Amino acid sequence: MNAFTHAVEVGTHAIETDIRLSRDGVIVLSHVDNNADNIIAALTRVFLSVPSPYRPWRDRVVLGSWTAEYLSLVRDHFPVYPLAITTFSIQYARQFLTVPGVSISINQKVLMGCGGRRFLADAKRAGKAVFVWTVNKEVLMRWSVRRKVDGVITDQPVLFEDVVRQWEDDDYGDGFVSNEVEITLEQRAMALLATIASWVLGIVLTVMYPVKFRRLDGTVDDGLGYA
Repeated sequence: MNAFTHAVEVGTHAIETDIRLSRDGVIVLSHVDNNADNIIAALTRVFLSVPSPYRPWRDRVVLGSWTAEYLSLVRDHFPVYPLAITTFSIQYARQFLTVPGVSISINQKVLMGCGGRRFLADAKRAGKAVFVWTVNKEVLMRWSVRRKVDGVITDQPVLFEDVVRQWEDDDYGDGFVSNEVEITLEQRAMALLATIASWVLGIVLTVMYPVKFRRLDGTVDDGLGYA
């Protein structure tokens, strides 16, 4: 909670967190997964029992999931809440560009590789918000701001606020001073490896763990897999 308080104090626009369910049925903040059905049911009870002091929860919360299967489950319990698919895979994320009410949360380095620029352009044309994670290096923050993503998830909110101020205040035309540090060869290599791993993982998991994706309009599509 201290980290959340600090993030708000330095001007962060939103907070991203993972949740799980304790053995006694209490929602806790944790990066460890457990039973999705029980978590979502408990989260429903939390939102109903804890009133939002400002805007309604549906205007303050985006509910994310790693799979189409769980997004459908979330939609059953939260029919008016915005959703996001979280993934390492461009090809998996692409399948949600035509699904209403679902934004994209994707690994930033994957977008720096093959297919990333085109995906961002297609997402913009589809009216999809794109959030990137986890971006802790200044040069990668600059890359993200230049590509006009809708949100940057970072462990360094003070640094990111400074990057945004530079973009807004600079008069060089592109929003940053002309002598900025460029992306290093090592960072480019890491982006390439992330892209390759993303494509391989997406293909393997789609084949090994196929799921039926129940679209938000109630129809069923067997074409999407797990990623």
